Amino acid sequence: MKYKNHILFLFFSVFFISAVYAADLPTPAVSTESLNSVAAIVNNEVITQSELNQALATAKQQVAANPDAIDDAKLRQMVLQQLIDQKLQLELAQRANITVSNAQVTQAITRIAAGNHMTLAQLKAELAQRHLSYTAYEKMIHDQMLMRQVEQSAVGNQVRLAPEDTQNALAQYQAQIKNQQSFHVIDIVKNTQAQAEKVMGELKNGADIKSVAPNSTTDLGWQTSNTLPSIFLQQLSNMQTGDVAGPIQAPNGYHVIKLVGVQGQKAQPSQAQLQNMAYEMKFQQAVKKWMDQVRKTAYIKIN
Repeated sequence: MKYKNHILFLFFSVFFISAVYAADLPTPAVSTESLNSVAAIVNNEVITQSELNQALATAKQQVAANPDAIDDAKLRQMVLQQLIDQKLQLELAQRANITVSNAQVTQAITRIAAGNHMTLAQLKAELAQRHLSYTAYEKMIHDQMLMRQVEQSAVGNQVRLAPEDTQNALAQYQAQIKNQQSFHVIDIVKNTQAQAEKVMGELKNGADIKSVAPNSTTDLGWQTSNTLPSIFLQQLSNMQTGDVAGPIQAPNGYHVIKLVGVQGQKAQPSQAQLQNMAYEMKFQQAVKKWMDQVRKTAYIKIN
């Protein structure tokens, strides 16, 4: 997909003031005939099976390209829990009289389109291709903005950054980018360390890697971090295109590798971007703790 799926379909995790739910809440009245169409009851609201199915379909689109995607049962549970949180969050937004205007929604969608190097017309076409109406998308963004406002008012002032938080954000960013990269690697394997060191010496003197040991050289082509041996990745993380590393001991011998090329490299984030990333990480940790408290005082029944 050409565009950034995580921007088009991002759902904010928003958490609410638990004091609102301090009083006991009555069990909502739901007729027996309609129970089969109800996935969950959240205070006085319901999550219908069709609502859950629609959210699940969107979630499956998001994880379809991920080879490590979770199975359907776990994904369904995650989506249902997200919908429960959303019901709680929107209810608290209503009680707090928090509103978002149509103009604010339009501005937000325009920024999303621009951030994905798209026009508004292109964004609408992308949504149509995903079988999502623009009206539904507007409502999604509207609800996200409501939840984000409550989230900020509830825990925003509690977040304080330490120097190590920025370092952790950089480490996570680098790990994420690394998982998105592909490496073109040539591999030479020798039986002994001495043989591998001899190969390294010849390569350092300018010999071509494919001519040094043609009978034990394999061009691995383009590989990802998921398909390369972990012992190679440890070396590749510190290598530039054209570098040679080794000997690398493995069960089948001693390896010498050359990094021919890298795809998917991205510029390092600025200090300001790292600060924002670090803040968001701590922010989400704070709202998660808060949501745990909100849930304890809410009426939640999963059918």
